[in-house]
This record gives sequence, structure tokens and C-alpha cells, in this order.
Amino acid sequence: MREVRWTETAKKTLQETSDFILQLWNPQVKADFIEQLDYRIGQLQQNPELAHISTWYFIYPCIPFQTD
Repeated sequence: MREVRWTETAKKTLQETSDFILQLWNPQVKADFIEQLDYRIGQLQQNPELAHISTWYFIYPCIPFQTD
């Protein structure tokens, strides 16, 4: 399983997003968001080819998005 490293910017953005969700909705919506995020991160850890590789330091930068 691959390691996931969060940048300081990513950590801050996640916290801001979580706070925003909590302000607009309720703790269950926030928990659902975190659960879905954890699931997607797990998918990327198991199969890093789902994200494209960057030529900059040969990392897999990824921008999560929802699919229906």
C-alpha cells in the first residue's frame, strides 16, 4: 500500500472544507464526507495509477472529484 502525504496546504484546505460543511449542514454530512474521502484515498493507495504521475518529483498529485 502506498503512503499518502498531506501537504500543509492540503491539511488546511481539508480543515476549512470540513468546517464549511459543518456550518451548512450537520455532523452526519461531515462524517459522510470524511468517510468518502478516506475511501477514495484508500483506492488511490491500492491503485496509484488512478491518478496521473507528475514529472515534478515523480509524485501522484491528485484532485478528488465526485462521480455519479
